[in-house]
Amino acid sequence: MYQKILCLSIVMLSFLVLVGVVSADINLTECLGDNVTSGETYILQGDLYHNASVLDDRCFDLDGDNNIIIDCNGYSMIGNGSGSDYGFMVRGSASGNLIQNCNIYNFSDSIYGSGSGSLQIINNSIYSSSSHGIYLRNGGNNLIENNSIYFTDGEGIYMVGYSGYMSNNTISNNNVINSSTNGGIYLSKLVNSTISNNYVVNASTTGIYLGNCSNNQFTSNNVSQTSNAFRFHTASSNQNNLAGNMISNVDYGFNFLTAGVGNVFNNNTIVADNKDFNLISGCNSTQLINQSIISYIFTNLFNFSIENNFGKIIFLTNFTESGGNLSEILRIESNSIFINTSLDPGVGFNVSANLTLYNIDLPSLGITDPQPHVDGDYCTDCGTMTNNGATYYFNVSHFSNYSVGEGITLTECGNLTESGSNYYLESNVSSSGTCISIQNDSITLDCQGYTLTGDGSENGIDLTDVNEINVTNCNLFNFSYGVLVDGNSDDNNFINNFVFNNSGYGFGMIDSSIGNNLFYGNEVYQNIFGGFFIKNNFNDFSNFTNNLVHNNPYGFNIDDGSNYFTNNTVVNNSLLSFNSRSDGGLIIHFIDQVVDSYNFTSATNIVLQNSTYGQVQFLNATEGNGTNLNSDILIGNNSIIINSIATSWLNKSANLTFYNIVLDNLYTYGITDPLPYMNGAECASSTCGNLSNTTTSFWFTVEHFTNFSIYGTEGSSSSSSSSSSSSSGGGSGSSSSGGGGGSSGSTYIVDEYELEEGFTQEMEGSDRFKVTFDGDSYYLSVVEVEDDGVELNWSDDLGSGDVGESETIKFDLDGDGYYDYDVSLGSINTTSETATLTIYGISELYEDISTSDGESDSSSTDDSSSDDSSSISSNDGEENDFELSEDFNESDDGLLENWTSSSFSWMWFGIIVLGLLIVAGFVYYFLGSRSQKESF
Repeated sequence: MYQKILCLSIVMLSFLVLVGVVSADINLTECLGDNVTSGETYILQGDLYHNASVLDDRCFDLDGDNNIIIDCNGYSMIGNGSGSDYGFMVRGSASGNLIQNCNIYNFSDSIYGSGSGSLQIINNSIYSSSSHGIYLRNGGNNLIENNSIYFTDGEGIYMVGYSGYMSNNTISNNNVINSSTNGGIYLSKLVNSTISNNYVVNASTTGIYLGNCSNNQFTSNNVSQTSNAFRFHTASSNQNNLAGNMISNVDYGFNFLTAGVGNVFNNNTIVADNKDFNLISGCNSTQLINQSIISYIFTNLFNFSIENNFGKIIFLTNFTESGGNLSEILRIESNSIFINTSLDPGVGFNVSANLTLYNIDLPSLGITDPQPHVDGDYCTDCGTMTNNGATYYFNVSHFSNYSVGEGITLTECGNLTESGSNYYLESNVSSSGTCISIQNDSITLDCQGYTLTGDGSENGIDLTDVNEINVTNCNLFNFSYGVLVDGNSDDNNFINNFVFNNSGYGFGMIDSSIGNNLFYGNEVYQNIFGGFFIKNNFNDFSNFTNNLVHNNPYGFNIDDGSNYFTNNTVVNNSLLSFNSRSDGGLIIHFIDQVVDSYNFTSATNIVLQNSTYGQVQFLNATEGNGTNLNSDILIGNNSIIINSIATSWLNKSANLTFYNIVLDNLYTYGITDPLPYMNGAECASSTCGNLSNTTTSFWFTVEHFTNFSIYGTEGSSSSSSSSSSSSSGGGSGSSSSGGGGGSSGSTYIVDEYELEEGFTQEMEGSDRFKVTFDGDSYYLSVVEVEDDGVELNWSDDLGSGDVGESETIKFDLDGDGYYDYDVSLGSINTTSETATLTIYGISELYEDISTSDGESDSSSTDDSSSDDSSSISSNDGEENDFELSEDFNESDDGLLENWTSSSFSWMWFGIIVLGLLIVAGFVYYFLGSRSQKESF
């Protein structure tokens, strides 16, 4: 045992020693050239002087080597000044290498990478490079961070993708000072990279150069004392984001010499001697966000946008402009976008644009109907305004001061011409002729409760050949027509108007095609000729609903047209509430409408509808008059009556419709065969047409009038209803009667869920349960309640039997050998002759089966015994008797139960024993093997 522990300790100690040897850093005192090994860490122990003749011009050459760390430890690497040597060359497929903490002097390219990836250059200082401080070509995923580069003859940092794009690079927190040639940081074919927090000063021509660079982030860089802070040249650089950069003491802030598309400039600070921006033709979709601009040149730009926290402008037309102090010329403020065209030196910005205004708080602005405004008034030539929450959008064709304001306001009469616009009356107005003429589609006029007053001539509001007009909240006084609708005018709404004391009619609908108009909630009062005048047979199917029409000569004066009148209050009109003077084709459809006085002449087809109980639709023209149409035609619950003696002119053919007819609620046992009834008896086919229905609506035609209803053949205690059922829960009864005979009693409808729990009800003779079995309805009726028990009988002769107090009787309705229902008698009240019965739905195999001719097909049991006989009935009521041997009858269920239980128990016992034997075998084998090994 001790030998094993000793051996293990030796092995572990050797492993630790090996690891220590392998992982030890390598101390350097000289350049290695290409004598480096992947995965090693090299740490300088002093300054190095490069001897180019020995090491082929490379102090360190990482050719295909990976994961090498070279840490100069703050020491210096000093080149020989030949102009052709490299401090570091990283090439081939080299990857994952790190160069850090070095002071590098007098090399051509201090750090040169070609084709390598994931190279990290961190915390180095580079001086006096005769070419580039850091030069990387091709490759990607490189990190250049916290380096300082001074006095290079070329670019401080030079990255070029010669054979493809260089992606996912990071250049951050570097200082590039006094670089020559093309500038401080030169980038070509760089994509999806981040250039941030770099300080570039005194670069000869350009602080940061971009050629064919796209989708990069340039943030928080500080560029000063150069000709161009950012120069875009050589090839198009697109969709770059330049944000929070500080630019000072330069000629140009952002100078495009080659067009770039979709670049975003966000909150950069620019102090330039010449221009902050030079955007040439093709710099389309450029976005300026929170960007202050003093001087600029914009040439032939399209889809150019300017945005701040208050809104956004997108110019939709190419434009060219240059000048100074753009922030004064173009101002985007709270609910205001303004271009001061007097300061705009050319046509420039005065072109079509899409405007967006943010954070428009309508309540604080007192706006209920937001509309585009120009110079404080409703904009007539702006595009349709849309919004997403508190952000509003609309197009303009030229520039001034735009905002969101209230819809068009009116302070005088005039023509309304702007389609899709809302007009608001701001004061009472008067007119010697027509006051308001609506002359285009989709206009809303809201008078806001103000009054239009005329001189007794012309019209208050006139609509001719216009559609989708809304007129609301107007008071119209002393015109000829308060409102006149003329020509082909459809789909208009007139809501909540007060039209009074006009010399003609309150509302007029005359001539040509006028349809589908809504007149709702208007009060029409004391007009000289009448409330409403409807003329011309093309006035089809407009709706007059909930209007108050009173103290006129005529409430509705109807020449032609087919219209709906619903729940209007038409009272105290001196001549007639409804006067129809049709010469053909007119349909008047009354819905829940009180008609107190009326006159129908010529060919008037009438429909009178009660939305709860039904309707009468006359099939031929009617002509007559009366003082109360609702008493002349009575529509009630399952009843339509016309007093044909008093109103003989209504004794015509009609279509009758009855609503909400539930057949199970008619008579005691419901209706099995619904039929049209006339005066309480079945209606002859010569008078009533065929009956049709959909669920609870029934209809048929009649040739003349009296009292009509729906009844038919009543169900009985021995027949099941084929009608639709209504439910009653909680043990409450559902009963109804009417129109015919039959024994009285209540039907208790029991659903499948109540059957599972047991449904209990106190019942008397002729009461019954209704259940659904195999998709059909059946009834279990109480035939008689006696002092010692209850006689029960199933419909369709499916079974019957007596049950005593505290006893149970079971029924098999389909003869399959299983009981389907269990009925128990709780108690009997001899005074009221009622019994408390509980019915369950069950599926229970017979306990005893024996038959003899004439026996009942039910089994009755009490707590201590059960009958020894039962017969099984099929659904057609025929008994299928069979006999079983006494031995089988006595032992059938017991044997079946015991066999099932025993076979089940012995099977699982065998499985458990077998499992234990297998486990024991494994344990024995394992212990035996272990014992042999220890002995050995």
